[in-house]
Amino acid sequence: MKSLNYIATLLAIIVLLPGCGGAQSLAKRGDRMNAAGLYAEAADFYFQALQRNRNNVRARIGMSQTGQKVLNDGLDRFSRSHKAGDLHQAVKQYRDAVAYQTQLRRVGVEVNIPEFFTQDYERSKEIVLEELYEEAEELLAEQRFEDAKAKFEEVKALDPNFRDARDLADKAFSKPLYIQGKTALDNGAYRMAHGFFQQILDRSPNFKDTRELQREALEKGRIVVALVPFENVSNEANVEKRISAYLLDELSRLPDPFLRFVDRSDMERLIEEQQLSLSGLFNEETAIRVGELAGAKAIITGKVLDYRIQEGRLQHTRRNGFEGYQVQRKSAETGQTYFETRYRPVQYSEYTGTNSVHLTFQYKLLSLESGEVLASRIIDRESRDAIHFADFDGNAAMLFPASGNVRNPAPGAKRQLDGLLRARRTMKSATELSNALFSEISNQIGREVATQMSK
Repeated sequence: MKSLNYIATLLAIIVLLPGCGGAQSLAKRGDRMNAAGLYAEAADFYFQALQRNRNNVRARIGMSQTGQKVLNDGLDRFSRSHKAGDLHQAVKQYRDAVAYQTQLRRVGVEVNIPEFFTQDYERSKEIVLEELYEEAEELLAEQRFEDAKAKFEEVKALDPNFRDARDLADKAFSKPLYIQGKTALDNGAYRMAHGFFQQILDRSPNFKDTRELQREALEKGRIVVALVPFENVSNEANVEKRISAYLLDELSRLPDPFLRFVDRSDMERLIEEQQLSLSGLFNEETAIRVGELAGAKAIITGKVLDYRIQEGRLQHTRRNGFEGYQVQRKSAETGQTYFETRYRPVQYSEYTGTNSVHLTFQYKLLSLESGEVLASRIIDRESRDAIHFADFDGNAAMLFPASGNVRNPAPGAKRQLDGLLRARRTMKSATELSNALFSEISNQIGREVATQMSK
């Protein structure tokens, strides 16, 4: 005969599977199984029927009868295990019975667990809790943390408030991470240490001195990166400052607590103090000196190699077309009036235009500790926006393109013209295109810097 575990699992699967028939058909199949003495199988069909229609009387009556029998089988197994002293198994079997009872309740069927079973379960549970707790404590003392954590989780599943099982479960989880974190911290693996401590804090915010140790790891492992003033050899003044501002904003939003960036204003102050920019002497060598003065472990240098704006004038072309209009006519045969669509030649305007911004930018990420070039790239990008639209002073809905000297009746040609009449009429400005370009480039550099500095 099927166990409660099997029944509960099977019922859960039935919930997810599409039915092969209606509720009434399933209830009848349940009746046939029940009549054959296969009440566990019958319960399966009744449950499936009630999933489709909770108001099916045949299924509800059958489920009440067979469900109680299935539940009683589970309770009998619990009783035998309880009397045999196999209390761990008894507790599991009782909880399976309760799970089955809950499952039937979800489809509106009540089955009963007599009170004396519950009393026996409570007595068994107390003994099992004590045994599990003692085993978990022994495992914790032996520093078998994973095994101890599993035992404490069993205790919490039976009684979340049993003694200090919750705290000890947290301890079993946190202690090995704490040891690993401290070892990593002592060995200078600050990022690794920070990660171990963060796992602890996510579960136990007040575990020992974890928060202080994480701050120590962060301070010791922090990397200061200086963003030195960029060079500009293009014909556009101050474009390097705009790129620098976008890049600093991107870098400041990197989700890496170990990275701190010194901004351009601080760097310019140091340059002025050291009188490095007075005679056009600022170069990579002086950038390294300023980075060292700022306490940086790495610097980002940049150079605008080319920056070109092309703002196209709006090009205007007159096109031939035909405008439909209606004329009222009278039938000579019936005398009734009707409307006839005719077409007259007209002209409409078609406009095209393109704005574009082109940028070539070189950047380097230099380690001040090793002198190594960690990353170097020349980025060549263009941002472009084009418009193409049509304008007509008359009835645009009745405007058709021309094919030679006649109306083009092709639906595709009409749809294309309608699209131009509805099209966007304003181009993005050079400023908008430039900002989009600066943002795109800054995003790429930010990702590459984050990758390099986290190694």
